Amino acid sequence: MRSVYKYPECPSCSQGINLIQGMKLLNPWRYRCPNYKTILETSRLGKGIFIFGFILGLLIAGIAIRMEDLGHWHTSESVVFFAILLLVYAVITGLLWPLVKLKIK
Repeated sequence: MRSVYKYPECPSCSQGINLIQGMKLLNPWRYRCPNYKTILETSRLGKGIFIFGFILGLLIAGIAIRMEDLGHWHTSESVVFFAILLLVYAVITGLLWPLVKLKIK
């Protein structure tokens, strides 16, 4: 059965890049196609998702550390907070990933 979910396609090989492969994207300005190793660059949306994830990670850590320092939370609450926000980020990324475009750099 064919998936209705559309993946961003590599412009050189026309293969779809699924979300799991996209999560390995550590540099949205220089991404290698998993099939032919062509150097690709993501669209502004792809870069925005990456930057949003970085900022969200800093916020999660900062809030958790501050709440533990103030004595409002214990480590277990910080872990729950992290897990919930990570799940929210994963859902947002999953919904936005099909809209990301790739171009040859």
